[in-house]
Amino acid sequence: MPEIEQETVMGRREQDTARKKLRDLGLLEEKRMGQPAKLWFRLNRKAVVELLRKDVRERREQMSLQDSLQSDLQFGAFRQTRLAESAKLDCTNAPNKIGGKRQTIKDTKNTAKSTTKNTATTTRRELESEGLFAAVISEEREGKALNSNPIEPPDEALVTRLVEAGVGKLVAQKLASERPEECKQQLDYLPFAENIKSTKGAYLRTAIEQGFSPPKRWQEDQEHQRQEASKQARKLEAQRQGELEAKRKAELEEQRNKVRTQDPERWAELTSQAEALLPALVRSKPQSAMYQASLQTKINELLTART
Repeated sequence: MPEIEQETVMGRREQDTARKKLRDLGLLEEKRMGQPAKLWFRLNRKAVVELLRKDVRERREQMSLQDSLQSDLQFGAFRQTRLAESAKLDCTNAPNKIGGKRQTIKDTKNTAKSTTKNTATTTRRELESEGLFAAVISEEREGKALNSNPIEPPDEALVTRLVEAGVGKLVAQKLASERPEECKQQLDYLPFAENIKSTKGAYLRTAIEQGFSPPKRWQEDQEHQRQEASKQARKLEAQRQGELEAKRKAELEEQRNKVRTQDPERWAELTSQAEALLPALVRSKPQSAMYQASLQTKINELLTART
């Protein structure tokens, strides 16, 4: 099955072997239906949980038996029914010479919890290593299947982007749920990646899992974008300054015309003051264009200073 092969990297024969083991254990149900006939299957979750519980019980009994045998060996191959009292409470020697060592009192409650958790985790890893199931099963703890760390549902838009880039849907959902930010970053890097020896989907999956650094072409593109943005910002600033300058000149022109028409005495005073500020060479040529331009500039400066 191509989808299973893509998700698990298992060939057809490996899939057949895994399915047979699952059927023999009662963990997988298969049925052919439709025209043309297609193979449908589903996981028997109850059987999986029961198998885990059974394995946990067996391991717990085995651990209990080992603890019992070890205890017998520590006390001279037979159980000690009572410990002799010692008058010296802080004595480092064992109160009973038969054992040879001080008896160690174990926290059976914590040991049982730790044993249950460890054996359940080990069982799950063994089943996964055998290819028996791909779904994540909650750990068996204190006789109940608990999901102590629920995973947030993945972003469907992000999953779609990953699938479109060539990642399998199940893998895409897992990556989008566990590493959403890394997925987005590597998707941005992907168009600039070089020397991709495998498929894009396989490369992207590895890049997300291992956190590949940004490609050189991506860095160059980012630098180019920064330069273009800076250039555009300078252009907009120059345009804004030009508009402000044009507005200022228009306001001065309006003010100058208003003074000239409505207050001739003030206009004559401004003109006289402006002429006095001109260089001697410019004042000597009152008919020249330079004289008129310089005079208007000085008048504008005087108007601006007074306002």
